[in-house]
Amino acid sequence: MDAQRQKELDRLLAGGGMSGPALERALDGALEQAAPRARSRWVRPALWLAPAAAALLGVWLVRSPAPDGGGFRAKGEALALAPEVELVCGERTGNDLQCAHDAQLYFRVSGNAGAGYLSAVAEDATGQRVWFFPTASAPSVPLAGGPEPHLAPRSIKLTGVPAGQYRVSVWVSPRPLDREETAHLPTTLSASVVVLP
Repeated sequence: MDAQRQKELDRLLAGGGMSGPALERALDGALEQAAPRARSRWVRPALWLAPAAAALLGVWLVRSPAPDGGGFRAKGEALALAPEVELVCGERTGNDLQCAHDAQLYFRVSGNAGAGYLSAVAEDATGQRVWFFPTASAPSVPLAGGPEPHLAPRSIKLTGVPAGQYRVSVWVSPRPLDREETAHLPTTLSASVVVLP
């Protein structure tokens, strides 16, 4: 039987409606047309969703603060430590000290002082300043490197400092400072020292 006669027979058997083979062909065609659309409906969002998720992750990683405050750091724990300074007077160590008039005032440095320099000044309640370093004869004190606590190589003999309460300001810098420069820099340490009579 030729194709034309087969179609006519299928139509007569269908009673004026759509024959079984014609219905199957129509459904197959509809499925073929619908399948790419259905796939594209889910594929297209996936194509832009993956880069969007990667971009959001990148923004989150860049903007999320690190537990230690964030920012760029030098590699290695020892290099990442900021310099810290404590005052040492007799048996006492800290940033709020009472010192005998004949004592030595030491500067205990830890953290990343590197090949830095220490400058220090004491100021009394009236604003009178006593410069420890630098002075005309003593520049800023060069510091030994390394994170382990160590004393600066020079100390202050308090016999030349009048009795009273002082605010001691200390700077650790990568190069020696002059007095004028310290006015424009944040202090590494601000401490209180009472020199006893």
